[in-house]
Amino acid sequence: MKVAIITDTHFGARSDSQAFADYFYRFWTNTFFPYLKEHNINTIIHSGDLMDRRKYVNYDTLDRMRKEFIGVMVNEEITMHTIVGNHDTYFKNHARLNSIEQLFDIDGIPNNKTFHTPVIGYSEPTNLKLPDGYQLDLIPWIADENEEQVLDFIKHSKNQVCFGHFDLTGFEMMKGVKSAYHSRSPDFLNKYDTVYSGHFHTKSDNGHVYYLGNTYEITWNDYNDQRGFHIFDTESLQCDFVPNPYKMHNKIIYEDKPIDASEYENQIVKVIVDKKEDIELFSNTIEELEKRCEMINIIEDHGLLSSDQIEFETEDTITTLERYVDELSIDNSKQVKKILHEVYVEALSI
Repeated sequence: MKVAIITDTHFGARSDSQAFADYFYRFWTNTFFPYLKEHNINTIIHSGDLMDRRKYVNYDTLDRMRKEFIGVMVNEEITMHTIVGNHDTYFKNHARLNSIEQLFDIDGIPNNKTFHTPVIGYSEPTNLKLPDGYQLDLIPWIADENEEQVLDFIKHSKNQVCFGHFDLTGFEMMKGVKSAYHSRSPDFLNKYDTVYSGHFHTKSDNGHVYYLGNTYEITWNDYNDQRGFHIFDTESLQCDFVPNPYKMHNKIIYEDKPIDASEYENQIVKVIVDKKEDIELFSNTIEELEKRCEMINIIEDHGLLSSDQIEFETEDTITTLERYVDELSIDNSKQVKKILHEVYVEALSI
């Protein structure tokens, strides 16, 4: 049996941006669901953070989600097993009150004999038995209240594979930036043969724990970092990657040459001006990009040299913040860096 694996879909991201919603649904409509239909896959495991906001949901976001995401699963008779992630929980110290069960657990309503939902939420550690009989573990976001329950569940589990939404030390939070200040070591997961996790949006692994990465770009931190989904085979126990062909963020090196603006349709684009002698060509190029792009940002006077040597990777925000703290020469620098990490990660979702 093959199971589709997705994670960190963050419906409602970027303050319920319609442009990002359009981008998300291009992937669902043109890539994800057609792939499942072609390969006769009718089971999905979602590894957490179905929704973006912890405190509330925008009705327009929910309406479109129910029609173009949940509705497709109903029509195609697809079931999605959804782990509760940290963005799905209302309270930070427990997962009992969460958006997944509040929005979609219609089966839990007393005397309900009419409606059925394709979304099954898991706010507690669970042994999931798939239709072919294969069993695996689903572990929700670990908070203060459920930590002991989760550790006890893992201790007594007999399954080889686990899917979770973990915050672990030593893995990349985003491309090139490791989680140095998160308290939990991955050692408590050692009894499993393989662990797959959501939470961090870039792919990263240590040969035992695999962060799968989310399905699409949400911030500039995701630029040039391939997104997509996975297919888990219960026979071979392989988890194969299927790329998302759509991009949201892009960069253009402008060198006084014509640019095909159609290649950047609906994208957020940074135009880095390396050479601008033909003012008319530049103006026409920018005008065409403005017509087609969701947003453009023109960067000049960047001090870069030869265009064929340019790498536009500036110092990431976390490194800048840490360097600033180091220059302060304070005694509690480690604690300050940890707080800055937490605030920065939280800010990415705003």
